[in-house]
Amino acid sequence: MCWILLVFSRKIPRTFSSKSALSTIISDSSSLESIPFCNGGTYSYSAVTNDESHGFLIYVLDSGTTAQTFLDGRGEYYPSCSGDEKYVSFSNTCTVPSGASLLVYNEDELLKFSSINVKVTITDLNERKWPDMSWDESVFEYDEQWLDEVWNLYH
Repeated sequence: MCWILLVFSRKIPRTFSSKSALSTIISDSSSLESIPFCNGGTYSYSAVTNDESHGFLIYVLDSGTTAQTFLDGRGEYYPSCSGDEKYVSFSNTCTVPSGASLLVYNEDELLKFSSINVKVTITDLNERKWPDMSWDESVFEYDEQWLDEVWNLYH
């Protein structure tokens, strides 16, 4: 599984870990966080805020689309993977190409200064290749007699 920990605020630097979810504070109106998926493939993702009065918009952007290009109305996104309204909680599973990203956007036209905390979890559902860990007896260089001599030397 590919897990991302990304903490973003004006006071805390971004950090990454292999076993956590993402938590982001989207400060002010019209602030955003764009999170790239690790690779192409199938992902499960969710986003939730504890602020019931202010929701967030969430989109899965095409690999060639930046967040600002999309918000300017010139970028491509995947409607079946994205939300179509403001949410306080959203989850979905989708197959995306390499370079795609998840955009979480705080659009607050009324107050223009409301910050929200959004917890985002992205789980990579792609099957990972596992190396063949079986032992090949033909590459074993030492016979039993030699191994016994080494063992006896130290015991």
